[in-house]
Amino acid sequence: MAHHDVVFEETVDRRDRRARQAVVASVLTTFSNMPALTLTPPQTARLLGLKTDVSQRVLRQLVQQGLLWEAGGRYRLREDFAATRLMAAGW
Repeated sequence: MAHHDVVFEETVDRRDRRARQAVVASVLTTFSNMPALTLTPPQTARLLGLKTDVSQRVLRQLVQQGLLWEAGGRYRLREDFAATRLMAAGW
């Protein structure tokens, strides 16, 4: 996970660190692959097979890290992250 700037908080969920990193990476990759995608936490949970509370925590974490935007309960990839960080990180 050293190839990008995502920091994994210990409070994301109660799974082991590797599983938690995989969930965060899956959410971020989904938004990165579809930069115009906007989803609510329940939609993200259904799309990725997560519990809604886990989805909500991961989405909030990615907003706090400056990777996603949130407006009106909907989340989307930040354009500046999509344009610069993903290419620089080799995603």
